[in-house]
Amino acid sequence: MSTQAEVGDVREGDLGSSIKVARMEDIYDSADGKIDSPHRHEYNTVVWVREGKGSHVIDFNEYDFGKDHIYFIGPGQIHQVKTLNRPSGWVITFHNDFVIKSGLGRDFLVNVNLFRQYSDSPPIVIDQPDHLIEIMGLLMRYSLEKDEFSREAQGAALKLFLIESIKYCDPENRRANEVGSPMLKEFKSLVNNNFNEMHKVSEYADLLSVTPKYLNEIVKNTIGTTAKEYIIDRILLEAKRLLVHTDESVKMIALSLGFSQPLHFNTFFKNKLKMTPLEYRKGDGAAE
Repeated sequence: MSTQAEVGDVREGDLGSSIKVARMEDIYDSADGKIDSPHRHEYNTVVWVREGKGSHVIDFNEYDFGKDHIYFIGPGQIHQVKTLNRPSGWVITFHNDFVIKSGLGRDFLVNVNLFRQYSDSPPIVIDQPDHLIEIMGLLMRYSLEKDEFSREAQGAALKLFLIESIKYCDPENRRANEVGSPMLKEFKSLVNNNFNEMHKVSEYADLLSVTPKYLNEIVKNTIGTTAKEYIIDRILLEAKRLLVHTDESVKMIALSLGFSQPLHFNTFFKNKLKMTPLEYRKGDGAAE
């Protein structure tokens, strides 16, 4: 991964259960304007571009900067910020531990549904930013305080920021936030935590105490794809991440994704992308 300065990057050990807020201008200056390399974190990142030229690549999808665009990057997602000039805006970084210890509750991030961890992650566009700017000011102030209730204050400001951000999601995402099935949320969480070991819909249905048919209906009716397709997409994304951004052998990648034989992984990959894992690696995914 990158040895260059990364926009919004902090050391894992430094972040802990706290939250950090930085100005994009300061990050750009400290990196002498160098573009970061693709990288992934084990914490959540919010990048709010107020002004600037460039783009943001998130899991093989590239989004051009625009005025008041906000990006939400979940743990494990690979992203790269490509700045063409000195931008203005903010970057927020925090671990899931912070969400729990600040009193927001274990399920809060799942319920707001802004940090996807995988699938398309386009920015939300803020056409009336004044209120969010006020909240960001509070968040920046609280992030620097270290008194008895600073963590709770930071959590409250972050919660308000994320809730207000939901209002700018497209109608489909807002509907998912407002009336999303608790079972769908649990299924998504289970897949993200177990996709490298569990590949069958029946295995997830058993954990949820429902039939595979019923689970498929819930997933299909809510997000328009079957449970099996959702599981396959998650495995494929991780495979592509590892092929492009690591030097691990195809054999080791196959084993890490739960395939007992590399041949099975090759067949699976080629059936879905019409190329072998090695062909995909050599082309860095450009043939998709």
